Amino acid sequence: MRSLFWFRRGLRLQDNPSFSACLTGSSIIFPVYILDKWHKSVKNVANLRFQFIMESLHELDVALKEKGVPCGLIFLQGEPEKVLPQLWKVLNVSRLGFDDSEENEPHSVQVDNIVKQAALRDRIEVCNVHSHWLHSPNTYSKMLSYGIPPSTMNQFLKIFQKAGPVPKPLPSPDTIPFQQNTPYQQNTPYQHNKIPPKSHLQHMRLASPCPGIYLFGLETFNSYIHLYETVANGVRD
Repeated sequence: MRSLFWFRRGLRLQDNPSFSACLTGSSIIFPVYILDKWHKSVKNVANLRFQFIMESLHELDVALKEKGVPCGLIFLQGEPEKVLPQLWKVLNVSRLGFDDSEENEPHSVQVDNIVKQAALRDRIEVCNVHSHWLHSPNTYSKMLSYGIPPSTMNQFLKIFQKAGPVPKPLPSPDTIPFQQNTPYQQNTPYQHNKIPPKSHLQHMRLASPCPGIYLFGLETFNSYIHLYETVANGVRD
């Protein structure tokens, strides 16, 4: 099965249930990110968040090339509800994958609904998996008494325990199926743009000295956990 995966919030290969689900059964997969006007606007996406997105895209592009996708991440600019239908026709795919938007901004939810309707119309299978929270917010909402959210941590922990065990993090795939000389590279109506470097981003007025990429954050988190365990063991001794 030829698949198109639309990267959005989960800009990583490691522990990405949506990408893993789309990868299953795919003979070829096209990874794409679409930068729309809403996310380019500083009114909607602050400078540091935009920096995080761009740096994560660069990291994702490198990871895809290492896993067998020579062109890396297909970076496009436009409105997803217009770009995706044209793209899946050009690429002749039968499946579209992306992460569930149930916890996203209202704008993203609206776009998702339009994309799903277009996929249904064109008989494109949608692989839409929750991947952003430990448990789906919909899972929590089904457990609320009379729809009233918890007001204390103890109340939330009871709901959290009822939701069941948290799925273990998924490893990064060993390889990603991709075919050279695909129709995309020859017939696509969209130019495969390069991910803009930080120095060329007029959108960014402030820059953080701390990289915003996923792996850097994960390494920093692990170092703090190791430091905490070291201090805790010293106190016990």
